[in-house]
Amino acid sequence: GGLLYNMISGKELYDMKVDDNTYTIYLEYPNDEYNNIDKVEGIELTSTSGTKTTLKDIATITIEDSPASIRKYNKRYRDEITAKFNTNYTENSETEIIDTIIKPNLTQNVVIGESTVDEMLGEEFGALFIAIGVAIFLVFIVMASQFESVRYSLMVMGTILYSFAGAFFALWLSGLKLQMVALLGFMMLVGTAVNNGILYVDTVNQYIDGGMETEKAIVESGAIRMRPILMTTLTTIVSMIPMSMAYGKNGEILQGLGVANLGGLILSTLMAFFVLPVLYFIFSHRKGDSVEQLAKDTKVALSEMAVEENK
Repeated sequence: GGLLYNMISGKELYDMKVDDNTYTIYLEYPNDEYNNIDKVEGIELTSTSGTKTTLKDIATITIEDSPASIRKYNKRYRDEITAKFNTNYTENSETEIIDTIIKPNLTQNVVIGESTVDEMLGEEFGALFIAIGVAIFLVFIVMASQFESVRYSLMVMGTILYSFAGAFFALWLSGLKLQMVALLGFMMLVGTAVNNGILYVDTVNQYIDGGMETEKAIVESGAIRMRPILMTTLTTIVSMIPMSMAYGKNGEILQGLGVANLGGLILSTLMAFFVLPVLYFIFSHRKGDSVEQLAKDTKVALSEMAVEENK
């Protein structure tokens, strides 16, 4: 097949530059060398052993209409029609093309298919969304095992939602689309956004275990942990600024990742300072305290009774 293609259609050799002009050099037979079926049938083919045979001995030569290439997907023939929009393009252009040009030519056996690129992106987006869900679940398992409390874990997990909201807002504000790279930034936020909440809640618990009142522990923890939280968050934010400004050779490709991280970290940090203390106060004063809290209250009550007996 390759031999016949080169003999009949010619072969591209190389590009030659002459006086700032580039010319493509082809090697081919004269136009009248194989201009009818009889001449094509007489082409001699040489096997690997050196024997020669004519094309008509091993093939039937006819003139037929056929596509340049045949592609199939899921055992169905497939073809692609591509076009480039000009300056007259509007948001409704794609719909108009489908309604006026594509749909009138559809039959029972001809349907509109999804492009290979869109199918690939859909599969990758689906896999990434699953990965984000698994990451959130694993983070919850780790925190639940450390805090030994589901409500404290859910409280800290709320910072992930704040970070996602901040990431969406930052992407919208910068005019960027939710692409694959931006979703990688969302996955990074799952692990980084909870750090501030973990640090704050753990400090409050330590103060309460030491005998401090809940309201005072909430305020003191915010004052004590504000500086380390701001330092760790600001260093991450500053490191993301060059990526968000599309610096570097491939800066535009990674811009969505940087912008998503910036917006997510900023909002999750603010929520850790202003919303998390309120949530902690509400959860700690609701009815039906945990067994651990009841044990602490019982211990305090017994200590007070012992003091009264001594008196």
